[in-house]
Amino acid sequence: MLVGKSRLLVTHGISFLPFVEEIFVMKDGEVSESGSYQELLDQKGAFAEFLTQHIQEMDDEDEDELKLIQEALKDGEAKKIVQRAMSTRSQRSGSSNGSVRKKRVSRAESRNSNKPRAVEPAAQQLSAATLIEKEESATGAVGYLVYVKYFKGIGLWLGFWSIFFSVINQGASIYANIWLTDWSEDEEAATDNSVRDMYLGVYGGLGGAQSIALLIASITLALGCVRAARELHHNLLESSMRMPMSFFDTTPLGRIMNRFSKDVDVVDNILPQSIRAWLLMFFNVVGVFVVIGISTPIFLAIVPVFLVIYYLIQKFYIATSRQLKRLESVTRSPIYSHFGESITGQSTIRAYGQQDRFMNESEQRVDYNQLTSYPSIIANRWLAVRLEVVGALVVFFAALFAMLARDSIGQATVGLSISYALQISATLSFLVRMTAEVETNIVAIERLEEYTVLPREA
Repeated sequence: MLVGKSRLLVTHGISFLPFVEEIFVMKDGEVSESGSYQELLDQKGAFAEFLTQHIQEMDDEDEDELKLIQEALKDGEAKKIVQRAMSTRSQRSGSSNGSVRKKRVSRAESRNSNKPRAVEPAAQQLSAATLIEKEESATGAVGYLVYVKYFKGIGLWLGFWSIFFSVINQGASIYANIWLTDWSEDEEAATDNSVRDMYLGVYGGLGGAQSIALLIASITLALGCVRAARELHHNLLESSMRMPMSFFDTTPLGRIMNRFSKDVDVVDNILPQSIRAWLLMFFNVVGVFVVIGISTPIFLAIVPVFLVIYYLIQKFYIATSRQLKRLESVTRSPIYSHFGESITGQSTIRAYGQQDRFMNESEQRVDYNQLTSYPSIIANRWLAVRLEVVGALVVFFAALFAMLARDSIGQATVGLSISYALQISATLSFLVRMTAEVETNIVAIERLEEYTVLPREA
């Protein structure tokens, strides 16, 4: 489109105009000419005048554009106009190279006068032109601020009472087993009914205390997790309702749905169970080492070695499983986006008979998302083998020290120590898994918080 006398507004320059079906020329706000490229040149009007002037001012770097213009023209008056302009251009170029070079410099400066001084790399320009950026996943450990945010949502008192009654529950369980050991070694309990009833009553009382403590700990933790989930969902919803329109233009709907569906479900249902199981396993592991330490105090000398080995295994496994969880979350968003777009455009898809292509693409995105499942299984097997070795070593040393101290402790105490040692393999394995579960599922809170700190409308 020609505007005024010397401006041509097209996307790819004038070399593409010969291939346009119809061109409209505007002068003084009105359409002065219209027609094909050849017809406008034949009319010798404003368009022909502009093209002649433009060809005379073209640089040597624009030879390709000139060739395209020549090839597009047929024999006739239009071709003569272009050839005359090119002849005039070559004469000016030959007679005054110095002035032409100055003119090129001035034209280049005028073209770049409105551009920034620093020339950006092509990759940055392409990135700036991208409307929808690729969804990135965080790396490294989850920041402690994410945990602080969640535990603040639970509440100080609900969290305290949950931990306190978990300690009471585990303490009652340990003392009940020790009490049972003393009962089995007391010879009077076999003949005196009053002594037997005393042992039975205390053992029953400890069992009742254990049940009540476990119930209260579970209820307080559940209430706290519901409170935290409600607060996180409210903040996400409030933030999403006040996002600027630019956010919805540059963010696929699948990413938003992913947070409101899977991530919110993790905070509502999965994370509370993981935290509850982690608390139980943590105090169970502590209880195992306490009982073995009471039965055979020399065993406490090698506990630090086991803790270091356990820590190193856990650190390596958690870093792997956490990042796999993040990748699984990121690759789930394109599934939602594609499914939603397919449902919206189903009439168009059916009209063009593209059902198979869209179904295949959906299946490919699901397969890509499931690629993170196999590495997770491999990581679990890696963890299981090493924790089984640690558990076997704990059982070996507990049995060894119990045998060496068999003269100073009773048979029931030795049996208690070994029975607790036999639990360590499964307990340690479950504790590491629950630690990984908590840290991988806390990624959901990290993703929810990502959308609550974005800029909002006034």
